[in-house]
Amino acid sequence: MPPSPSDDLWLRHAVDLSRALWDECPELSLLVDAQRFVVVEARGPAVPNLGLELDALRGLSLERLEPAEGEAQRAVPFSVSLLEQPGLFSEISVKRADGSLGMISLSVHHINPTLILVRIANVAHQVEFAAEVRRVNGELQHAFQELQHQGRSLDEARRAASLSHFAAGLAHELNNPIGILSSNAGSLIDYVKDVEEQWPSSEKQPEELTELPLIAQTIQHSAARVAELVRCLRELEVKARKENLDVMHALRQIVAPYKTVTVAGPTMLVANTDREAIGRLLRPLLDNARRAAGPQGDIQLEVSLHGDSIQFLVKDQGPGIPPAIAPRVFDPFFGTSPPGQGLGLGLFLARRAASVLGGDLTIGESAKGTTMKAVIPKEMPLTEELRVNYEALRSSAPSASRRSG
Repeated sequence: MPPSPSDDLWLRHAVDLSRALWDECPELSLLVDAQRFVVVEARGPAVPNLGLELDALRGLSLERLEPAEGEAQRAVPFSVSLLEQPGLFSEISVKRADGSLGMISLSVHHINPTLILVRIANVAHQVEFAAEVRRVNGELQHAFQELQHQGRSLDEARRAASLSHFAAGLAHELNNPIGILSSNAGSLIDYVKDVEEQWPSSEKQPEELTELPLIAQTIQHSAARVAELVRCLRELEVKARKENLDVMHALRQIVAPYKTVTVAGPTMLVANTDREAIGRLLRPLLDNARRAAGPQGDIQLEVSLHGDSIQFLVKDQGPGIPPAIAPRVFDPFFGTSPPGQGLGLGLFLARRAASVLGGDLTIGESAKGTTMKAVIPKEMPLTEELRVNYEALRSSAPSASRRSG
């Protein structure tokens, strides 16, 4: 039979309810003198929360729980001033009996003008859990950013592979016609010389005959320019070959033709990398620096080791790169040289070489002139070969008869 409304169960079971509320809960309850901030009575788990037995709490001034100035870092220090107004404080640093700092939550209830109910719970584990959640969340965000970066790098590698395939194919297709064109132009010059030698001295040579050598030389010059372009494009097909290499020795060989280059770095720097790719990386940088600094201008090549990475800095004291064109300097066929000078492929191929080595090439910080910064790993990664050998692909393509069938 249910109790009647007049039957006050709360009063009849006040003792049992009090035990459940005060003694069996994780919170420590204190009755505090509102004038002196002294504990009048205490119930609940005192040792886990403050490191004191209940008997030691009775008569204790709460000022003894206040940490010394500067002790409580990254948390609000406990102060008796917190008890002046009712409220809930989630993370409070409190001085425990052994002098260590504890992390508690604090709820303040003003029972009457002379008595304050203070409830304390140990929240150190909650704070540690929240910190761990923040740490894991930070790691996940970092991993996500890395994944995004790798995705962008993979997309760039695929685009570069497609460009390499196209460029290598174009180079192969142009190579023979350019060779024939250049050879025939040279033959034409020889033929004109033969005709001139056999031309009767009593007769005036036609004007066209005197112009033919100039035309042929122009053809040869243009063919040589296209041949240089073909050579650059074929670099995209070159496969990396790792070897145990003294990088500093290789650099001294690379800079030998550049009379005004100063090399600074360790005496020896051994890496497992590609000698030829390092040359393809640095020579365009040195060529650009020499053009910018002038024939007698000083060029610095600084080499340093940072953990498992090697850093190259190529510095010149030239006019520098205008900020307006800086984002485009690595684009293929982009250049600032006058028409007919340079192909605009140097920095593009240098950056591709850095990529083959497992690193990158960027514009470094410089107060004057230009600094190009290349960073490659000491151990060149073994990556899936993305560049396509055009001739191999061409020879394995189905014949026209098989395609039509």
